[in-house]
Amino acid sequence: MKSNKGFSKNLIIIGIAVIILIIVVGWAFFYLSKNNSQQNGKLIGGDKDEHGCLVAAGYSWCEPKQKCLRSFEEPCEVVLSKFFQDLSVKTNINFSQSEKANFVWVKIQNDKKAYVNAAGFKVIANSLNNNDFGKIKNFIKGENFDEDQLNTFTTTSNSSDSYIEPNHNLVCKVNSVRTDFDIDNPDTVLSDDSNSLNNVTVQCAVIND
Repeated sequence: MKSNKGFSKNLIIIGIAVIILIIVVGWAFFYLSKNNSQQNGKLIGGDKDEHGCLVAAGYSWCEPKQKCLRSFEEPCEVVLSKFFQDLSVKTNINFSQSEKANFVWVKIQNDKKAYVNAAGFKVIANSLNNNDFGKIKNFIKGENFDEDQLNTFTTTSNSSDSYIEPNHNLVCKVNSVRTDFDIDNPDTVLSDDSNSLNNVTVQCAVIND
């Protein structure tokens, strides 16, 4: 009898110890999880845009997809797809199928120039006259884009007009190269540019602030 009572007493002690251990482990897990959550919140920061996207973590709002995303992980390409489609229809210009493109975008950050690798898409149209070239630029301006002088340049043979649409962090470059420009003879005097033809590339990307 004494042996059985001792065994039962040991079982009770072990049971109580197991329960205490479970409680301690559970409390420790809860405490650590809560602490990590608070630390992550501090690391990420509380800055959110009007849609609740965590700007400090690189998120921005994608209107067509109706969600916050990071463009370097998931491009808001629906915006670009519709943009290129409307560009072709409204200018009545035959562009190539859109394809992936990478270009450098310059912006001012902390009073210094910052160079951003913009990953997006491009379309191409060849032998456009100046009237067609003007249609492209007018279409972009009509889509609530602002001219960006920091990324714009012009030479005798080529030019790059740049635009930014802040609502979607969308940037575009319209690169034009004259068809009568001979890359092997860059000093060749070109004819009056009023009747020149241009090979035009329109490339756009969504970038983060």
